[in-house]
Amino acid sequence: MGMEVYLTQASLGDCILIRCGELEKKVNIMIDSGLASLNLERSMNIINDHGEKIDMCVFTHDDNDHIQGAKNLINQIIKAKERRELTDNQKKIVKNLFGISSERMIFNFGNNVKNELLAADDMNEMIKVLLGQGIDYTNVGLILANEEIKNLNEVNKSWPNIIQLRWEFVNDELRSEIIRNPTDDDLETKKEHLELIILSPDKEVLRKYVENAWNDIQDIKLSAKKDEKSIDEWEESIQYWTNHENKIKEDTKLANVASIAFLIKYNGICGLLAGDANPDIMVKYGKKYLEQSRIDSEHINLDFMKLPHHGSSHNINKKFLEFFRTSTYLISTMGSKNYKHPGKITFAEIAKSKQYDKDIHILTNYLWWRNFEEWKRGDIVDIDENRGKCSLEMTNGTKQEINFIKLKVNKMEIMGGKLAFSM
Repeated sequence: MGMEVYLTQASLGDCILIRCGELEKKVNIMIDSGLASLNLERSMNIINDHGEKIDMCVFTHDDNDHIQGAKNLINQIIKAKERRELTDNQKKIVKNLFGISSERMIFNFGNNVKNELLAADDMNEMIKVLLGQGIDYTNVGLILANEEIKNLNEVNKSWPNIIQLRWEFVNDELRSEIIRNPTDDDLETKKEHLELIILSPDKEVLRKYVENAWNDIQDIKLSAKKDEKSIDEWEESIQYWTNHENKIKEDTKLANVASIAFLIKYNGICGLLAGDANPDIMVKYGKKYLEQSRIDSEHINLDFMKLPHHGSSHNINKKFLEFFRTSTYLISTMGSKNYKHPGKITFAEIAKSKQYDKDIHILTNYLWWRNFEEWKRGDIVDIDENRGKCSLEMTNGTKQEINFIKLKVNKMEIMGGKLAFSM
């Protein structure tokens, strides 16, 4: 009984597949689709090869490096259908992707935003294009971190900021269902289940985003605008940034601040899928979740964290790293000189935030620390073809090891509380 996390190679973007279950057949959660149709197709092939289906699909936000792959794949298939030239693999994708019901599609805008917040016709049209044919887009899932919990003081309260996926086998067939606004009783079900606890966005942030997104369309598209005053953090080593204070500015791009981020909890395993979200917002609603759950703790222990915004130093801070505690960090990107993804300051801050005596593992789907001259000038020593190590001298006199590991099949497993991956 465990969890598998696939970091599909998706260029500069995210395309993540999570499989959970105690038997051979498992449930599948797709998170984002990268820039190219091939990104999503690779993840779809994993599902199809296991004879399974998509049980939930999450698009964290509408930046091209997160949704363009889905748009491209859907458009390719629609054109192939019109020409009656669908390949066998495309036929499988049609059955799986186009067959998903609307309540299983989680997005941070759509018709619900139009109805609940304000008129967003352009965005509504965009969601229709994204979802393609055969899906009732009017019920595409909108869920917010700050929806009010009903009956907070009652025994069986309702949780509108949690989505539950539960499943069972009926006649050797895995059947799953989505429970929105689960009650305490739902969360204690004896059926296999997992939960997504939404940490971002909240209604205020989403409102600002929808109001402004189409006034400045460059805020949505992937663009490499360089801030002349920004720090070129790749010029220095991780050790340098461990010893020096940084002046990295917070990422204020509305598309990113409005990104969906969530905890995923399954059978004692807890991970953070942070999208491109803002660290302070995630901490705010992480604390709110602990308070609402009556959990007496000042932090949340994680088995893993998918770092926000491809490891950008603009999307982490001390408070975030001390609240969400783990030794295993996932980064999905091939690396970018323009954006400085991932940031060297990110790893220095991770090292400085450590609260316990464990080596740090950075699991990646590309060898960016070896492929860029700026990283080669740093303090990462090659161990073998898929691994590098950085040994840091901390200011308090201790040493901290950071292990950089390129996943051989872009897959991490957590079984019985133990982390496993192929190198």
